[in-house]
Amino acid sequence: ERVYLGLGWSSVPGGQDLDLDASVCLFEGTECVDIISFMKLRDKPPPAATCVHTGDILTGANGKSSKSAETDLERIYLDLHRLPLNVNIIMLVVNVFTPGATFSQVAQAHCRCVNADTDQELSRFQLANLKGNGLIFGQLQRVAPSELHWRFVALGMARDGRTANELV
Repeated sequence: ERVYLGLGWSSVPGGQDLDLDASVCLFEGTECVDIISFMKLRDKPPPAATCVHTGDILTGANGKSSKSAETDLERIYLDLHRLPLNVNIIMLVVNVFTPGATFSQVAQAHCRCVNADTDQELSRFQLANLKGNGLIFGQLQRVAPSELHWRFVALGMARDGRTANELV
């Protein structure tokens, strides 16, 4: 019923601290109807929110804000059963927001899709050997319109774009 997108990273030792961002793009068919990112942390005011971003972390694991590259620094929680029925695709996106930086400057990074109720990892992508500064990690799709069942589809598509808005 509930999942989260987790993102953790560290910069190349001696390199600049990098700002990576996790985002989700909610689609009705081919139209993006909402984006949850560091620019908009939730889809609705509490307690009605069904998509909630835990907040923007500006530096990776070698910065002052975290413990290790294996720790999720940013998370976005999704309550799949409470999402509006018109939302049938959720794109899970990661971007390097630091101007001029790309994934090649990231020492270690991961993004993962996790069952929020059991902490079972459903999918993990190690962000290595990527070009550009944007990645469509995967997507969640409703199995059938107006159904409560979802499936995860891994994509791993590198794209150019510092924000989810640019990728859409």
